[in-house]
Amino acid sequence: MLATRTTLGRRGGSRRAGLALAPPSRRVVLVVAAVASTLLACWFTRGEAASHAMIVADAELTWLLHFMTALKCLLGAGALWLVCLRFRFAISWPLASAYIAGGMVMAAGPGVMWNIAHIGLGALLFYGGLASLFIVARIDEGARWGFGKRQGRAADCPRS
Repeated sequence: MLATRTTLGRRGGSRRAGLALAPPSRRVVLVVAAVASTLLACWFTRGEAASHAMIVADAELTWLLHFMTALKCLLGAGALWLVCLRFRFAISWPLASAYIAGGMVMAAGPGVMWNIAHIGLGALLFYGGLASLFIVARIDEGARWGFGKRQGRAADCPRS
């Protein structure tokens, strides 16, 4: 990328001068931002009259939607875990910011959905954030997982 390798990190990985935070602080920022995003979204949609009417009208549907929201939280936690694994290596500030912003948008989705009133908006936030994480992972050249790139023997063989 832009910088040269200058020092070795504690775990043996290289860090690039001036472009990366220390690995634990990036992960902490990601987790705190995602949790804060979820809690704020849940807080700001808590007093909706439509959600109270829906909860009273159909308790089984409310239970189902809460279960689906909890499942989205687990999916989001898995995606954020992969981003935390990526943050163990050197990464530029713009790319780290894109990962964190995508994680915040994705984490806000279940917070909005939990209060039942804005299911569509919550789904849009969740899947939009998840799609943005996929796009950033595709753009990220330093990712070790090779998302979207051809690897292995098939890449070395000429097409006939």
